[in-house]
Amino acid sequence: MRFLYAVGVCICAAAASPAASEIFIVDQSVDLYPEQFERDGTRIDLGKAALSKIRSGDIVQGMVWFRRGHVRVYDPRNFTIYSWIEAPNATLRVGSKSMSLLNAAGEAFGTPFYGDAPIVSAASRAAAGPFDVYGFRYRIAFDAVVFGGKATTADFVLKPVIFNGGYAPGDIFASAVPEPSSWAMMALGFAALGLAMRRLAGASTATA
Repeated sequence: MRFLYAVGVCICAAAASPAASEIFIVDQSVDLYPEQFERDGTRIDLGKAALSKIRSGDIVQGMVWFRRGHVRVYDPRNFTIYSWIEAPNATLRVGSKSMSLLNAAGEAFGTPFYGDAPIVSAASRAAAGPFDVYGFRYRIAFDAVVFGGKATTADFVLKPVIFNGGYAPGDIFASAVPEPSSWAMMALGFAALGLAMRRLAGASTATA
């Protein structure tokens, strides 16, 4: 009986104690198109990140890469990119956050800014002229998640907005990672080359 009582006490204590905080790594790539940059204040909707268990104390961090284009900054003194955070059926209180812009080499640059709700980052204001942004890195620590209604978890949604930046063609994926069609063409090419070499070897053997 004492053993069963001890087991019951442990189960009740585990159920009553809050879940340990988690660190979620969310790396995404989003396609950019010229029509997204028809005016300043362009919003890039990344959609819902694959997070369904955001709770108080959790940390979300990761990188967002731009595909099919990148952001061209014309005036480094006035360029900013910021993101606000949404969670359906919940209210979020953020303890700390940071955001850094990424260049084509994946290196962070610029000056991160911190606000109450959005993540704000300004590129290097000491830049002599226009420059390119290929993505950004972020880290958000949630102090508390207050759920509304019957919700017990919240999906994390990050939505960046770009001011005084425009669309530019080309991305870091174009040269570094071949498309599936390119891989297929390469495979066919190697297969044809191997077949030709086998036929050549067979012909030389027959003549000898």
